[in-house]
Amino acid sequence: MAELCHTGMVDPKAVLAARVMSRRLELGLSIDRAAEVAGMSATTWARVEHAKQVQALTYAAIERVLGWESGGCRQVMNDGAPTLATPPAAAPTPQATTATKRYPDNPVLQHLWDTPDPSLTDEDREALIQVYRALKRTSAAAASPARLRDSTATAYT
Repeated sequence: MAELCHTGMVDPKAVLAARVMSRRLELGLSIDRAAEVAGMSATTWARVEHAKQVQALTYAAIERVLGWESGGCRQVMNDGAPTLATPPAAAPTPQATTATKRYPDNPVLQHLWDTPDPSLTDEDREALIQVYRALKRTSAAAASPARLRDSTATAYT
């Protein structure tokens, strides 16, 4: 049940809070993941779901994540329903880009591949993975037992 505001009327932010939470759960998103995709902190997202005051730009980011047209949060607060957005055919959504399990046996590489930045191309994602692999090789070589043994021996001579 929606909370009443000081005028005895239903609080529009409480209605929005319930709608945002419902849609987020419908999409299978945690608050942390939804906030990450929106480019905000989980605390800010939670403020919306708890009917607290947030900046107007916060609503635009939430609308994008929930798949609502611009102004959807305002529609909900004005006793309406948000209109679902239709993504342009040429612009892949982050979900479409990350749906492919490119590295199913390596969660670290898969996490790099799933970076939620829609501006990254597949080539950019591969470059991130190559940098990670190079750093991993460098780190492994620096920590090899032979190298540690040699550095210990020279330190005490």
